[in-house]
Amino acid sequence: MKSNFTNDKLYRDSLYFRFTTNKIKSSKNLDIVKYFGKNICFQYFDSAIDDEDISFLKNINKSSNIQFRYINMDSNLYKVLNINFIIDITDKWKAPILELKKNEVDNYVNSKSYNFRRMIKKNDNYLKELKFKKGNTFDLWKNILYIDQNSWKSEEESDMFNLSYEHITLLSQIKNSDIEVAYKNGVPVGYSLLIYYSGIYYAAKWGATEEGRKLNAGIICLFNQIKRLSKKKDLYIDLWGRNNKIYDRIATSFIDRCYLRISKNGSKKN
Repeated sequence: MKSNFTNDKLYRDSLYFRFTTNKIKSSKNLDIVKYFGKNICFQYFDSAIDDEDISFLKNINKSSNIQFRYINMDSNLYKVLNINFIIDITDKWKAPILELKKNEVDNYVNSKSYNFRRMIKKNDNYLKELKFKKGNTFDLWKNILYIDQNSWKSEEESDMFNLSYEHITLLSQIKNSDIEVAYKNGVPVGYSLLIYYSGIYYAAKWGATEEGRKLNAGIICLFNQIKRLSKKKDLYIDLWGRNNKIYDRIATSFIDRCYLRISKNGSKKN
């Protein structure tokens, strides 16, 4: 098991700022939150899990389903859950991964399809209309929230405030974050947020205002990060996307990832 930011103490503690305490049940390694009426585990990818955690899950499972999201199917967590419970895969996909050797961006772009290279060239033409800031400050987070609340996500009630203050858990990792924000005429129009943990960058969030979408501002921010970071070291980015065409085009490889459910009384007698 390789830990990720959802195992981090600050992330786990932040859930108690985001949800009322009666909606959270925590064990040694896992947090189960009553989220949109469902019991959902807030540890993703892989996570430590031991006998104490299994007993904790079995106790909850006596009266309700438990759902897990963004679980790597080659992970120890998936293996242990499969041994101890009857699980249903509710969604499965190839999760995109980007791996780059140091200073290999140009070779990477040249190895991609014509349509991908055309997208990069198109993005380059937009650069003259944009200014950029990078870092991991609250000031940049203020810009992220402005973009999030002035995008299609807000109109469809899928912005971070409508997702039960999702930004609180992401803000818990601000020290591990790399943020790039794009501006047009001084107004924030796009951003990309990466979280770095245990040697892996996670593409936690990106977005754009309507004006920013016309300029591909969110994707340009991500590519700026890729170019900048890969000048310093080899790069591994878990793009995290779920059935995301843009991330699929960016990827250099894929891993099996799923949503799964332990149905009520779904524990196995071992």
